[in-house]
Amino acid sequence: MVYFDVRVFCPLSATNMTKSLTKCYRDNESLKKRKYEQRLREIEHLCFSPLIFSMSGGCGPVATSFIKRLSLLLSEKHERPYNTTVNFVRCQFSFSILRSAICCLRGSRSKARFVNSIDFQGPLLMPTLTFNLLLLL
Repeated sequence: MVYFDVRVFCPLSATNMTKSLTKCYRDNESLKKRKYEQRLREIEHLCFSPLIFSMSGGCGPVATSFIKRLSLLLSEKHERPYNTTVNFVRCQFSFSILRSAICCLRGSRSKARFVNSIDFQGPLLMPTLTFNLLLLL
């Protein structure tokens, strides 16, 4: 199992203006690895890969190799040309990151609906549980 963590940074920010783009990617990857890799390997028994993207559309070395490998597997599975599959995967990542950024800035478009007392079947030793849930649909 592999755990991916995505980070998007701005190469034109004040902290990154003096660094080269490859140094920015390397710094962001090492920061994520320092923060999560040891815990995920020792406790969760997972592999960790930080996927670093810049706001200008580039991606770090780990993200590049992941996209290439995923595109190769998808192109073989669906018997499509590799170059169109790579383009499709990159577009999907771009739109997913864009949707996440918009959701963080604006919030969800769906309205919250309040649902009263939904009964869940618990184990035999526990009585029926009643919850008040706030569902976002």
